[in-house]
Amino acid sequence: MGRSVQQNRGDMNDDSLKILKEIPLFDGVSEDSLQLLDQAASIRSYRKKEALCRPNEPFNALFYLLEGLVQLSLTDPQGKEVSLMILSSGHWFGELSLLDGRYQPTTIVAVEPSRALVLPRQTFLDLLNKDPTIALEMLTYAYRRLYHVLAHVKRIQFGDAYQRVARVLLALADEYGTEHTEGIRLKFRLTHQVFADLNALTRETATQTLSAFRVAGCLKEDDQRHWIITDRKKLEREAG
Repeated sequence: MGRSVQQNRGDMNDDSLKILKEIPLFDGVSEDSLQLLDQAASIRSYRKKEALCRPNEPFNALFYLLEGLVQLSLTDPQGKEVSLMILSSGHWFGELSLLDGRYQPTTIVAVEPSRALVLPRQTFLDLLNKDPTIALEMLTYAYRRLYHVLAHVKRIQFGDAYQRVARVLLALADEYGTEHTEGIRLKFRLTHQVFADLNALTRETATQTLSAFRVAGCLKEDDQRHWIITDRKKLEREAG
């Protein structure tokens, strides 16, 4: 694990029991079981660019992201990081390694300062013995994430830089976009390097491509440096 800051239970400002009740995965779980989870849970804070987990490190916990952004990536045989997805607050990760007790295959890094509720494996397995339907929910979620990863690989595997950037922008808009007077605004800010990683491009190429889309009138940045897709149809035509 990275050098995260772990809060002692007495020092927590968060009502972790309330947080647990709001996580869809635990809908229907009894109050007693939630209290057991609450007693074992901790809240950890991570600095920007800090690794939550690296490949082949033990990852025996379920993480529920409270604040911030994390990036999941794989390392190719040449040692290059290939970004797979960005997860924002309200998502969880670590479910498969939590179930089978094996190592986490991906690198998980905080894109910005982040905080997560962490549930240790053994306590979670005790809960599964009482309510095995939770495992089904976790596997369903894991399948959806796998589908997301495969779709992302398909977006960046074929086509030139313009097509790939357009596809990724549209996917981000669908998942993380909010309505705006000028179009669709991404709810978080991505640096050009993180965006380049998502497209499997160099930072220079990604920046040049984004600039071209701004000149074409289909993309802009607001005062907070969040991207706004101002002409979705143009991006769809470019995506091919």
